[in-house]
Amino acid sequence: MSQRDPRASTARILAAVVAGMLLAATVASAQGTAPRLTAVDAASYQALKVQAETDAAAEAPTRLAEVAAGEAEAPTITASFAGLDQPGAASGGFTFVPPDPILAKGRTRVLEATNSATRLFTTAGGVLATKSLQLFFGAPPPAGRDGVLFDPKVYFDRLGVNPRFYVVALEKRGTSDATGVSRIWLAVSRGVDPADLEPARWCRYAIDGKRNGGTARSSWADYPGLGVGVDKLVITANQFTFASNLFTFAIVRVLNKLALANNGAACPPLPFVFTFQPSALLQNPAAFTLQPVQHYVAPASSAGVANPVYLVNTVFGTNTRYRVWRVRNLPPSLQVASVQGTFTYGVPPAARQRSSSLRLDTGDNRITQASSGDLRGSFSAVHGTVCNVGGGATESCVRAVAVRVGSGPGGALAASLEDQFTLGLAPGDFLFWPGIADGGPRDAGLAFHRSSATTFLSSYWAVGTTIRPLTVGTCPQRTARTGDYIGAQRDPVDNRSFWFAGERATTLGGVCQWQTRIIRVTP
Repeated sequence: MSQRDPRASTARILAAVVAGMLLAATVASAQGTAPRLTAVDAASYQALKVQAETDAAAEAPTRLAEVAAGEAEAPTITASFAGLDQPGAASGGFTFVPPDPILAKGRTRVLEATNSATRLFTTAGGVLATKSLQLFFGAPPPAGRDGVLFDPKVYFDRLGVNPRFYVVALEKRGTSDATGVSRIWLAVSRGVDPADLEPARWCRYAIDGKRNGGTARSSWADYPGLGVGVDKLVITANQFTFASNLFTFAIVRVLNKLALANNGAACPPLPFVFTFQPSALLQNPAAFTLQPVQHYVAPASSAGVANPVYLVNTVFGTNTRYRVWRVRNLPPSLQVASVQGTFTYGVPPAARQRSSSLRLDTGDNRITQASSGDLRGSFSAVHGTVCNVGGGATESCVRAVAVRVGSGPGGALAASLEDQFTLGLAPGDFLFWPGIADGGPRDAGLAFHRSSATTFLSSYWAVGTTIRPLTVGTCPQRTARTGDYIGAQRDPVDNRSFWFAGERATTLGGVCQWQTRIIRVTP
């Protein structure tokens, strides 16, 4: 693959991972995990993972360097504190695997969410409040594991006169196409710096996530995406059938953000939800996991295009193409354009871990996060991919792209790849489930999981061409599932620091469980 100088290009993209997807709730004593939900059935997915281990076409990445122990660090970690852990995230008697850690940094608050709890911190790590997702949203109690809230996403929106925290989580009940229930829970803080997680400080809503009810395509919402623009809140999801967990369609839901955020005096009613199904083709691999861009600055409007919000997706499986979407105007409409990369991405192989033959699931090649701090009209996005670092066995790498967007004749969406990099570490090292906080004209911040035959499940971060530990594992995981995303966001106060939240495997209560950590990195 031909690439530009990585030292120059990482100034445009680099960021971080670890994220989540399906109903990750599970009984800790059994240590069972729900099956991975992806664009193909479970057997086909496993076949792709096995095929990736001997993929002769896997391309070589740009190799990152690891900072040696004791070496002076620049950028500097300026805050570091413990986040939620597996015992502390219990809900209704259950603990959850994997954690799916995600965070949002406001002006004086840090909000972390995992499966299946959320915690509010001061910026120094002081704990202000902790609640299960069930109690935070006021959701109906689960029946055993059925109905436990999962897949949280949090984001602090800095655009407009009413900056707010936004929280999304999902609920699924039942396995019947006829009677199954799917809800998308949404919470909006009633101020910039909520004092706690009590109902008086938050407006809470339940959106119907069920599609095609009463038919063979009756489906529930999984793996939410959350993004905002000047006047729009965008929530995406992949829909899966209740009875057989087969992918049907990706769905884009758009709400009036200005109406939601105008909640200081009272909680407004839920605005009308504009719903888009981007593909008419059932199980379309080119319309899977549309990831909304988290806009740190207002995207430019143009003739016929008011206050746009962008989305991006890969094509599931082996491909070079990206699809860029734009939601414009209110009432909104949806546009799409395709761009070609020069690196063939694909589903990555499972990761090895120290002291265990159990391989860790690195997921598929979906976009895991997209963000934009660029006034020029670009955004950055990341996903996992198969790669070959040293010419032997394949690994999992982080793929990052920067996309320039604008308008063509008649207001048509124009998009092109401004930068593209595939980032690996060393032979036998697996980097997966990345997240990214766009730095605009400065370096972006990356976070991701890492594991190998000589290391335990850990989380690392990168700003530039070197990686450093976020939190380091100490024991082998007992389950294959890891979080399906990771927390990464640029600080809205100084507009240059990055906040990351990642997971590790470590011994808690005498057994290997997950634990998260939150750090602030200042360039």
